[in-house]
Amino acid sequence: AGLVQESFQVASLDGKARVEIAAGTRALTAQGGGLGWLTVRPQPVPQSPPGRVVIGEAYDLQPAGAQFGPPLKVILSYGQSPLPRGVRVEDLTIARYAADEGWAPLPTTRDGSTQTLTALVDHLGLLAVTAPAGSAGLGLTLYLAIGLGVLALVGGWWVLTHPR
Repeated sequence: AGLVQESFQVASLDGKARVEIAAGTRALTAQGGGLGWLTVRPQPVPQSPPGRVVIGEAYDLQPAGAQFGPPLKVILSYGQSPLPRGVRVEDLTIARYAADEGWAPLPTTRDGSTQTLTALVDHLGLLAVTAPAGSAGLGLTLYLAIGLGVLALVGGWWVLTHPR
């Protein structure tokens, strides 16, 4: 029971999240029966991950408690969401949220050409693209002394100050 006969995909209506399920995958409900449905929907973020920020929206994969073997491939797009200043694609990861455990990062593959991240999951839940919180700040500040003033690059703006 619960053996997927043909490969298929389930995508969110906004097209920014999808799940790929291969033929031969065992898909079981929390009670151990064969799984008959799966949804992928945008969901408000309950809280920010410690030391990280969510890029774009979180996606809720349901039904809760469903188990898969081998794991499913989850693909989340970050391309439509602007990255905070200083964030590189290499900094992005997919994380899963559980109310009793909080956020947990998942091993993530990055594809800059399609602006997507991929992770394998063996059970469903709330998933999101995350980046380090520290990189979302003002960015690097550079100072250059010019005569009696100081030229500084602060958060993408050049600021020239002159002491009196």
